[in-house]
Amino acid sequence: GSGRDRSSSLASASTASTDGAGRAGSKVSVSSIGDALENSMPVIVVLGQSLNPDGSTPATLLERAEAAASLHLSTASRPPIIATGGDTAGTGTSEAEVMRKLLRELGVPDAKIILEPRAKNTLQNAWESVPMLPKGCDEIFLVTSDFHMPRSAYLFEAVFASKDMIVSVVQHPARSGCQVVQATSEQRSDKSCVSTINGQSAVLRARNEAHFIKHEVVQIGLLEHIPGVQIPALPQWRLELAQSQIQECMSQL
Repeated sequence: GSGRDRSSSLASASTASTDGAGRAGSKVSVSSIGDALENSMPVIVVLGQSLNPDGSTPATLLERAEAAASLHLSTASRPPIIATGGDTAGTGTSEAEVMRKLLRELGVPDAKIILEPRAKNTLQNAWESVPMLPKGCDEIFLVTSDFHMPRSAYLFEAVFASKDMIVSVVQHPARSGCQVVQATSEQRSDKSCVSTINGQSAVLRARNEAHFIKHEVVQIGLLEHIPGVQIPALPQWRLELAQSQIQECMSQL
């Protein structure tokens, strides 16, 4: 469907006021990163996934890149894509750089791809992406795995709210790309195979996400995942919404 489908859109910051259409602009000045982004709204933000120990691309990351490329190519405005993800696996290559290669192979022009190669976790994905948003951006299309989306959307909204920005977060979940069954311990110990997290099944990853949302997002993540920065929690109803979304995801696996 159209990339402008707002049926999955959530209010980005319940503590901020919007006009009747919920489309008020940002209250802060976010610097542009070039003519390609100056007047471009919305923006696609695709989240990375740690690479395998040998530097190979996990299926989860490929699915996210494919979803972002498809969204870009099917949206009339051909929105730019911010690919965010650092070198969390210590391979010497950032997840963002791997995604740029994948996106180019999938038909996205290099000029439309913006790299954010520093983020080490989901909260940092949001935090580090903010300076790359063009001035006046009031909507992002968030692309990540279906099991990862409830927590990711919550964290992006929390970061926007902490900066007094009014930016709608439209969720575009990608297929998980996870293995049907767990990788064996022998596979995980073989550096040519998958890492522990990339060997997890979709069911286990969703269960872990449910745990993170219930026990760690507010208690740990918002307080510790950006060194020296504490992000205020969103209202309780927004956390409960994320919890219900991950439960729904689990019911479909």
